[in-house]
Amino acid sequence: MMSTATELAYRRNGDIAVGLYWDRPTGELTVFVADLASGETFELPVAPDRALDGFHHPYAYAASSIAPPRRRYACDQTTVTEPCGPAGLPRYSVR
Repeated sequence: MMSTATELAYRRNGDIAVGLYWDRPTGELTVFVADLASGETFELPVAPDRALDGFHHPYAYAASSIAPPRRRYACDQTTVTEPCGPAGLPRYSVR
């Protein structure tokens, strides 16, 4: 994820954490999803006019998207109870 990302929205439902991030210099919007139980995460670029669709329904958005998720991470299992990924959240490693 971009180091200049600003978190616009965050939600957590059970073990699924979802964040919507905006990169100010590029204007890029990204939805970041973490399954805290498995440690698997992915991020999706989202169109500005569909950003809330991607945020509220990331799995459906991913399935309907032409481009596959850009990156997958394995969360550090020592921090699996916390969201992992961008914007200074607990550490992650690229798989």
